[in-house]
Amino acid sequence: MSGNYVKKLKERAINALNIAKNTSYLNWKVFLAEQAVHLYVKVVYNELIGDKLRGHQIRGLIGQLALELEKNGFTEEVKKLKDFIVRNRDTLLLLEESYVGSRYSEEDLEEAFTNDAIKVVIELINLLEEVAKSVKLG
Repeated sequence: MSGNYVKKLKERAINALNIAKNTSYLNWKVFLAEQAVHLYVKVVYNELIGDKLRGHQIRGLIGQLALELEKNGFTEEVKKLKDFIVRNRDTLLLLEESYVGSRYSEEDLEEAFTNDAIKVVIELINLLEEVAKSVKLG
């Protein structure tokens, strides 16, 4: 991908997150937060590995990024990513489920979960930026 394309996708991810933070419609809040982090992981993967990452599960996408980083000797960054997944497993799992559930389920999501989801997404995007910076300088 070109640098402009990566920049545009990051911009879209951040815009999705900002809309998610500001909407009062809880199902869309979580859907957009999931989309933001989903897109962000793929962009960072492309930036660092130079390949397109396919898939939809956030934990799986992070795992693929960690696998490639491990192959290239970035063990500290891999540990940070894996620790994040372990610490936030439940929220990440619910975010993954909300990809479909937020749109098609008869149930509405709860505000407490949506607020936690937004916090985890922000934390993950910040971690991805930290990892990307470390790898680029490493």
